[in-house]
Amino acid sequence: MNQNYWRAHPGNNFIVVALVLLCGCRSAPIYNAKDVSISPRMSASEEEIAEAIWSAGRRLGWQTEIVSDGNIKAVRHIRDHSATVSIRYSRTSFDIYYVNSENLDYDGQSIHENYNIWISRLAKKIQNEIEFRLPEARGSR
Repeated sequence: MNQNYWRAHPGNNFIVVALVLLCGCRSAPIYNAKDVSISPRMSASEEEIAEAIWSAGRRLGWQTEIVSDGNIKAVRHIRDHSATVSIRYSRTSFDIYYVNSENLDYDGQSIHENYNIWISRLAKKIQNEIEFRLPEARGSR
């Protein structure tokens, strides 16, 4: 189409822009990392697990805060988007649950797919930190 078409039909410009914006909004069912196991070979206290979670979060740009024993709040801000999660942990496993978000199009079931990527990376980084930082349990070899 030539430029004259677009000038003669300015309403079509709006439709094209709206379609581009709608296609750019990618949502997916919300992902909560549930019951992610900590290797039974690892010998760690809950305090050491909390330190590994804190370190993993910081490395990925999350702000972390201990809420109570076994519960850390983590917040991630990127431009005008943010997500808050609760990370519940024990010596054997951890969970990452959605708490709230801004500008991630959460509708009660689905959220922008980038949120799920952030949570997957955070869960993997926590596992890596635990394995890297913590000693193997005696007699587990």
